[in-house]
Amino acid sequence: MLLDTETKELLAKYSSENSTPTTADFWKIVSQVAKDPEYFKHYFSSAKAFSKYLEISQKGPQINENQFFSITSDFLSTPLNNSALSWKGEIQIYLGEQDPLIDPIKESILWKKVFPQALIHILPNKGHFPHLEELLS
Repeated sequence: MLLDTETKELLAKYSSENSTPTTADFWKIVSQVAKDPEYFKHYFSSAKAFSKYLEISQKGPQINENQFFSITSDFLSTPLNNSALSWKGEIQIYLGEQDPLIDPIKESILWKKVFPQALIHILPNKGHFPHLEELLS
């Protein structure tokens, strides 16, 4: 992966400190990493699924970085409110067993605390995008 010097330094800093980056640093890192399509191969559990993803994604419109930033920032800054926590309807959560970003067991425990009624599915041989991998397999 080709990263600029500043991004490499930020990654090294947060890796060694085991701390959470500031919002500004987070977006500097994301904007650099997201420019390398090869990075996303780590999100998938197989090279075949990643190849299909690349083929399909290259046919569609490119991600609008400003919209992505706005939506993600809004999501990250919005705490769960009482109306979300009081939801009693059915919830199904799908996690990939081979997700390189999150531990599906720990994530299951977290979601069960928020939504005790949730049905959690850990899909074998799937990565960070289990819903996409299921379609691509």
